[in-house]
Amino acid sequence: MIAVRARLVLLLWLAWVVTAVWIVLAHTRVTSELTEFLPPGEDPSEQLLLEQVREGATARIILLALYDAPHEVLAHTSASLAQALRDSELFTQVNNGALSSWPARDRQLLFEHRYLLSPHITDSRFTTEVLHASLQERLHTLVSPLGMLEKRLLPRDPTGELQNILQVWAGTQTPVGASGIWFSTDGSKALLMVQTRAPAFALNAQAAALARIKQEVARLGEKPTPKLLLSGPAVFAVEARETIRSELALLSTLAVASLALFLLVVYRSPLLLLLTAVPLATGVLTAIACVRLAFGSIHGITLAFGVTVIGVAVDYPIHLFSHAHAGEPSTRAFARIWPTLRLGVLTTALGYTAMVFAGFPGVSQLGVFAVAGLLGAAAVTRWVLPLLVPAGSHTSQWPGFSLSALTASLHRWRWLLLFVLAAGITYVVSEHRPLWETDLATLSPIPAQRRALDQELRAAVGAPDVRQLLIITGDDAEQVLQRSESLAPALHDLAHRNVLAGYDAASRYLPSVQTQRDRQAALPSADVLETRLRDAMRGLPFRQGLFAPFIADVTAAKGSKPLTLADFRDTALELRLQALLFTQRGRWVGLIPLRGVTDDAKLRAWVTELNDSRVRYVDLKQTANRLVNLYRDKALLSLTWGAGAIVFVLWLGLGSLRGMLRVLLPIAVAVTGAVTVLLAVAQPLSMFHLVALLLVVGVGLDYGLFFNRITGDGSEFEQTVRALAVCAISTTLVFGLLSLSQTPVLHAIGSTVTVGVVLCFLSAAAFARNLAPTTARV
Repeated sequence: MIAVRARLVLLLWLAWVVTAVWIVLAHTRVTSELTEFLPPGEDPSEQLLLEQVREGATARIILLALYDAPHEVLAHTSASLAQALRDSELFTQVNNGALSSWPARDRQLLFEHRYLLSPHITDSRFTTEVLHASLQERLHTLVSPLGMLEKRLLPRDPTGELQNILQVWAGTQTPVGASGIWFSTDGSKALLMVQTRAPAFALNAQAAALARIKQEVARLGEKPTPKLLLSGPAVFAVEARETIRSELALLSTLAVASLALFLLVVYRSPLLLLLTAVPLATGVLTAIACVRLAFGSIHGITLAFGVTVIGVAVDYPIHLFSHAHAGEPSTRAFARIWPTLRLGVLTTALGYTAMVFAGFPGVSQLGVFAVAGLLGAAAVTRWVLPLLVPAGSHTSQWPGFSLSALTASLHRWRWLLLFVLAAGITYVVSEHRPLWETDLATLSPIPAQRRALDQELRAAVGAPDVRQLLIITGDDAEQVLQRSESLAPALHDLAHRNVLAGYDAASRYLPSVQTQRDRQAALPSADVLETRLRDAMRGLPFRQGLFAPFIADVTAAKGSKPLTLADFRDTALELRLQALLFTQRGRWVGLIPLRGVTDDAKLRAWVTELNDSRVRYVDLKQTANRLVNLYRDKALLSLTWGAGAIVFVLWLGLGSLRGMLRVLLPIAVAVTGAVTVLLAVAQPLSMFHLVALLLVVGVGLDYGLFFNRITGDGSEFEQTVRALAVCAISTTLVFGLLSLSQTPVLHAIGSTVTVGVVLCFLSAAAFARNLAPTTARV
């Protein structure tokens, strides 16, 4: 009967493993949309931030710099690369400053409506004196390297309005070189700006776009091949992911090897080493499958951090192997420890259950992953693993001496442990160390010099750096554009006073209908223009009748229909406008990104003086930090509810308030001590530390319950101490290596868990009740 039951259990386990593998491999999609781990915005600025991160055109900009090659090679590579990328479906806009880099349809649209779009069209633009000066300027341009282009445009555009418009659209960088291609100020770098079709944080798609750029540079085959530098939000996100992946792969390999070697030394059995991985592997498969069934996909962050959170499951088989007596069947050995282990699993899983209801998709996924993984690993350890372990194969004499004396010594010095902890807390409080990290930039694995270079490239090509901006709202696009134009004089004044370096706005590219009509009114009639043009040509070598197309175009523009956003549909120009003028929840929104803000207080004061509810000043970095703080606070609230549930279940399970306190006190000491150590070394807490502390709590529950398990047998207690020592050393090995990472995220998790686990073991041992062969129930 027992054999039949054992076969049934193994068959059910294998059936579930096969099913889970099928779900994971055939039907599970791993996503990388980072905004799934951000809470929904509660005010308009937060909602705007999230929408811009997800879909915003500005976030999809990639800046390219070609360098370390002769000037001619850089210019030719820039032109060839721009054309190659324009032919790709991965990019919606490619610009290197050259007029030839503009799509023909876009150039034609701007040219046909140049007298409505040019910012220079005023009543004085077509006086005899100004026309004469414009014609002289065209003469000088005709003998320049750009003369061929100027010669084609001259009969229709002698005042150079198209070039004025292109300069507005192209940015602030003055092109260097005959080709008109963007170069850095010192001429050492050829610059390009591209915009990807995929959202900025769709990391797989962005990685494909970056790979395409690199492939095209290599394919061009220039000699010498220019070096390539890439920058932008998507570039940083992909590089951060690859940095974390590479470091995690290396450190995980070292950790697994170290752990395997240690367990081989302890148990001297390759079979037990392999069986140790069975519960955790089954737990991970179960977790992924459950997340897939509940959410339809699994996020990469959930997968990475989830495995970390359920790392406590490695301890389950160690308890089985370490508590078995010589020749004792595994089923009997596990029956002795199962009540204690069961309570530890249930309380730990219950704590993670609070995350399921946190309200953020990413956190909810992590909660489901943790609960399903822990329960799956515990179930396999309870019902499957004892059937796979031969009787007597797991007896261990490591470390060769009694550890009970160590716990007795720690017990005598337990109050000193509390005193040292209190002294550490007092020191940190007296130093006024910040508890929480409020600047997301400090968590980025991208070096500060790379971020500084990104700012330099953005300034060179006039790309917006959307951190500080003005938000204008209105009932329609025309209202927003008119309000934007009314702010322009004040913004110019602020730039003149060095409060900011510059700004961008949709009204620079698409004037309001009212402004276009004002420009139409400033255009002279055909007779007046012909007379003024005849006078302006005196003394200049232009033949009569050359500018008849110019007069015809001005006359046509005077009676043309003003441009609207719809006229830019399906053009590359539309993307620039969409980034600055769009609808959000039924209202029109205009963004005015501000560059080089030096005095935030003056800007805020100016906006306050406007006393206009339609205009708001927003610092998106501060908004992002506020969002993350909101995320943290809500997560803490969920974890607080989880902690309350843990306390209640422990009280029910142990049936003793004193016994419950013995279990919880080491956890409190470990968590408080870990936080104190982190703050003492000037490492404020982030969400990643919270994830790590979840694991510390799980480990602490395990250690506290087993150290206080009633055995009535000194040898049994010795086995418990040995089991917990193996668990503690194993966890410390893995996360100690992770703490060596240079990546802030990995370092935060590794250092927190390492310190927490050591303190969990020491404090649980110090406050253990089983310090003698027999102990009375509380």
